[in-house]
Amino acid sequence: LATTLKAYYLVAFPRRVVDKKPVAKRIATVLGGNWRNYYKKLLSKRRFVRLAKVKRKEDVETLKRLKMEGVFLAKEYTRSYPKDPLFRWTLGNVGADMQGICGVEFEYDHILRGKVKKRERVIRDARGYLLLFYPGGENKVEGIKVSLDSRVGIICQEELEKTVKTFKAKGGMVIVMDPSTGRIISLVSYPYAPGKGYFRNPIYSKLIEPGSVMKPLVLAEALEEKVVTLKTPINCGRGRLKISGHVIHDVHPYKSLTAEDVVVKSSNVGISRIALLLGKRGMEKLLRKLEFNESTGIDAEGDEKGLIGSFRTKLDVACKAFGQGISITFLHMAKAFCSLANGGFLPKPFLGESVVDEKGRQLDGLESPFLKKIFSEDVADKLKKVLREVVKRGTGIKADIPGYGVCGKTGTAQKLEKKGVYSKKRFYSIFVGFFPYEKPKLLVAILIDEPKGSYYGGDVAAPLFKRIAKRLIAYYSIPPEKPGAIPEAFKFKVEKRETLKRPESGFPDLRGLTLREALRMLKGMEVVIHGAKGRVISQKPRPGEKGKFKRCEIYLEK
Repeated sequence: LATTLKAYYLVAFPRRVVDKKPVAKRIATVLGGNWRNYYKKLLSKRRFVRLAKVKRKEDVETLKRLKMEGVFLAKEYTRSYPKDPLFRWTLGNVGADMQGICGVEFEYDHILRGKVKKRERVIRDARGYLLLFYPGGENKVEGIKVSLDSRVGIICQEELEKTVKTFKAKGGMVIVMDPSTGRIISLVSYPYAPGKGYFRNPIYSKLIEPGSVMKPLVLAEALEEKVVTLKTPINCGRGRLKISGHVIHDVHPYKSLTAEDVVVKSSNVGISRIALLLGKRGMEKLLRKLEFNESTGIDAEGDEKGLIGSFRTKLDVACKAFGQGISITFLHMAKAFCSLANGGFLPKPFLGESVVDEKGRQLDGLESPFLKKIFSEDVADKLKKVLREVVKRGTGIKADIPGYGVCGKTGTAQKLEKKGVYSKKRFYSIFVGFFPYEKPKLLVAILIDEPKGSYYGGDVAAPLFKRIAKRLIAYYSIPPEKPGAIPEAFKFKVEKRETLKRPESGFPDLRGLTLREALRMLKGMEVVIHGAKGRVISQKPRPGEKGKFKRCEIYLEK
């Protein structure tokens, strides 16, 4: 994702060069060009001049042998991002002296600069004469291994760009992470190119009001405090609730809903009543244990603290329940949803995995995953069921993928205008979800900024979630939860074997093979077959996975 490039420059101290014309001609014979150009620079009254960039390795060696008085070869290091602009917002940037100034570059600057900290240095006196010349050298540290997967990033980037352009939106964000550990797999924003100099990733630096994706977390706390059960009837007032002279509305009016269906149907009135049962202290306790008043803890510069506001009035409490009156980063919300997927633990998101040498060998591990228990396992399991219902029969139905038990929540958050009133035209469309149901492997969070036309999270963000999730299922070879089911995500994989990418090393790719062909490749292994006929659509271990395996599970079409 990022690498350090070494370049050579021919430099000179003009006052130390005695025979300037012959020296200029020697340089021209090696580097080419008109010798008069070099001669002109050597006549400069400046103390130090750069003559030319030396591009060829053989020219470097030739110039070293010439040993011209007052003329030297100097190394210069620059940072290159081969997959730019992918992950550029996250990786950050470096300054003129290779110091990290933002993002991961800044966070791990003390390690990354170890590669070039013994740089060539020219020390001269006040009159410009050379005193000491340090040729430099390199230590063992090559860099940092990060958790970001460029292939996942490309998937997210392609699909996000399609949605932003389709809805003529201002921009968008996609987060992919492992909900069990907090490991960040992809952070993608659109527009992609942040430009030069200092910048901050909007995913963890831009504060937003989260909208309805807040509702499942409020219900979780209400269940934890035993103020409601999933079946408790909640008065939804036919879509209206008046508090302190203000009226809270629902898009679809309901007379009464169970606490579960308050989230499934995304009722503002219903969740406000549940929040009022929790009270001021209960809501404040929830927001603080979700760490919405702190930064997310991600190991990248620019991690912004959230703002949870005041809890003085009942209106404050009610509005916070559906995501108004609090300001957090989008990563805060993804982090919070991990606790509903992993049994109640709040993770600390992380990017850095290990310090490696020039051969990619691990020299030192970085920070271990940190998990804080905030909900009981029973409450987290109940919320997972509620979020499954959101996708099965609620506002998130367009995110569902047969066979994978997708769980998630939609959000349509009004943006604040300059005068402090909520806009009726400008929205964030949001969907945060995870899958598979039993043991969630991936959490994907989607935000689209100011889509035109349709703006509901269920219409804009949920279909984007589905497209990304289907490609990730194929990429990771995640099998369906029900053996024998035909997962929609794999239909395009079961065509011609020639269209499938074979891994260069590791476990063989069986997808697209007949059962007989697959068994030939697995000779000597214990094989578990799911399904009765058709070609292989999924497998464990997945293609390219490295290790010693004695058992393989394969999934057939039917």
